[in-house]
Amino acid sequence: MHKVLRIALWAIAFIVALLVAATVAGFLAMRGSLPALDGDIKLTALSAPVSVTRDAQGTVAITAKAPLDAARALGYVHGQERFFEMDLTRRSAAGELSALLGAATLSMDKDKRRHRMRARMEQQLARTSSEERSWLTAYADGVNQGLAALSVRPWQYLLLRTQPNAWREVDSLLVVSEMYFMLQAGGYDSRYADIRLRALLGDRLFDWMRPLGGEWDAALDGSTIAQAALPTPTELDTRKALVPAKTAASLAASGVEAPSDRELMPGSNNWAVGGTRTA
Repeated sequence: MHKVLRIALWAIAFIVALLVAATVAGFLAMRGSLPALDGDIKLTALSAPVSVTRDAQGTVAITAKAPLDAARALGYVHGQERFFEMDLTRRSAAGELSALLGAATLSMDKDKRRHRMRARMEQQLARTSSEERSWLTAYADGVNQGLAALSVRPWQYLLLRTQPNAWREVDSLLVVSEMYFMLQAGGYDSRYADIRLRALLGDRLFDWMRPLGGEWDAALDGSTIAQAALPTPTELDTRKALVPAKTAASLAASGVEAPSDRELMPGSNNWAVGGTRTA
């Protein structure tokens, strides 16, 4: 009996030691993949010293005498802090996620491959001017230096048991193309919904509920978007539960499907504010 107890205790101690060792190894690996936040770093190809600072929220500010130096320093910061996310973005655009994540993303890759974004961005890269290419090169060089300076590769690659691939100039263009896909996420269905909503609400109420922009937008060409006028109480009456018959008839005449009774049930009006509480 005592022999069995000793064996059980040794087994438990061994398992605990393994768990402690695994925890320590995981902690050291995670710590090794953290970016450098202090000190001086020798970044090759800089024409002058560059300052990288962070505010209380960790937002980076880069001060450089030459724009290409700033681009290279920005790449270094991104390579240290955001490389895995950058890798996913370029892979998603090119339809190459499955090479990293396996069969789970195969359908996504098949959908993206038909657009041939890597080939298209390679063609676009070949058409860029020497000045534009120098920006992409400086940024990519900074990214790869930042990644190489980490003591341990980003922890996501440790879990996936793989090594990250170097950043190339074309990858930055792939990120831009992936942003296009992300911004089109609603697809055509959302546009059809907008057409139907405008037919139901009318132009004034629709323009107020679905504005194209506002005072916080900063267009590159300096243009502004006028804010839609606030609807009158008659135009926006949340107590109306049904669409008038003439509206339903006009919808049918225009080929827009009329809403069902369930769709016309009064919904949440938590956004409404009493007149005594607002001007």
